[in-house]
Amino acid sequence: MPLLCCAAFLLVTLVACLLPPAMLQPVFGPPTWTPAALMPHVADRFFTWDAGWYDSIATRGYGWAGAGHGEQNIAFMPLWPLVLRGIYALSGHGAVGRAAVVAVTASLACLSILLFGRLAVRVLPTRQAAGWATAFYALSPAASFMLQSYPTALMNCLATACLLAITRRRYGTAAVVAGLATAAGPLMAALSVTVILAVLLDPDWRARPVLFGRRPALPWRAAAMLVAGLSGWGLAVFLLWSWAALGDPLAFVAAQSAWVHPLPFAHRLWTFVRLELVLPGLWDAARKLRDTLLLLRQGGAPEAQKDWEYALSLVGIAGYLGCSLVALGLRPRLLGFFGWFLTTAYVWLIATNLEGYGGLRLIYAASPASLGAALLLHRRPRVAGAALVASGLLLLLQTCLSFAGYWVV
Repeated sequence: MPLLCCAAFLLVTLVACLLPPAMLQPVFGPPTWTPAALMPHVADRFFTWDAGWYDSIATRGYGWAGAGHGEQNIAFMPLWPLVLRGIYALSGHGAVGRAAVVAVTASLACLSILLFGRLAVRVLPTRQAAGWATAFYALSPAASFMLQSYPTALMNCLATACLLAITRRRYGTAAVVAGLATAAGPLMAALSVTVILAVLLDPDWRARPVLFGRRPALPWRAAAMLVAGLSGWGLAVFLLWSWAALGDPLAFVAAQSAWVHPLPFAHRLWTFVRLELVLPGLWDAARKLRDTLLLLRQGGAPEAQKDWEYALSLVGIAGYLGCSLVALGLRPRLLGFFGWFLTTAYVWLIATNLEGYGGLRLIYAASPASLGAALLLHRRPRVAGAALVASGLLLLLQTCLSFAGYWVV
């Protein structure tokens, strides 16, 4: 089943890449990025928006002029640029290099699906449920960024590998993988918290701590502290480098101010509560969808596409929160906790700072939500099938919009 899900995901992406971008303009107006027709190579369609920042880090390194100097590439984490630099060293930075990047992201995307399939088989009650979960994961609308030159596929691989190690009680391996993931995106700190909790809540491990297949000559508290340190090593290295090279260990946080303009605290708190309660978030999504339909009825406009993205993101946040709570019924419960905690951290740090904004790609790593969806629907195959078809169609639309140069979250 995981191989079939990989094939389905790649097929959707191929169809989206081959569809003429002009078919979207009568509905959504001109694209907000360079029109696909002006991109000299098909591979260029995988390098829009933030991919340019990652590319600049890989080719020219980080730059930092201090806070208040506009958008700067220090706002982006280093792991994916390091991968890009390795690819470019082998294949050059031209069309061949870009094609190589797409090949790597496709490989990482398929690897994450295969790893998730193994995780689903391990924790869900039946293979049928595991198949549904893997299909929901592979055809999620958030997967539209898996083949882009973004760290999405890489983060998902690391997150799923870490969760798989936790289910096997291999906490040393889980900590190292989680630490590496924190160098790909700050939200991956949720993975570090999950590893630490897994160690602290495992009475058998506290009685006989084991790391990397051996019993360390350490009391369990010291071994737990070692796990905690390893689970954040990637972020720690980046902070130390920023301090040494740029003079500011939190330069990447300060640089985010060019994109994120915090709302007043009371407004932010109210937005957070509305999104966390799921139903108000769905109500807001319904209003955005209504605005989209009204604009489309008037002949289409870029605002219609923006409202559509807001609506889909709000539905996505509600879905990931709700399904992660359902996944709390699985063993270990920390799988559901990770999905809920990562999504909640995203809501507080980003979604409440930019009103109406949501980025499905940033919470896609909360893969236990797909486990929760399968747990909820696997005994209702018609409902599950309808949900999967709808999700696949949304993935196709999102990927088409992204390749055509539209703003996609």
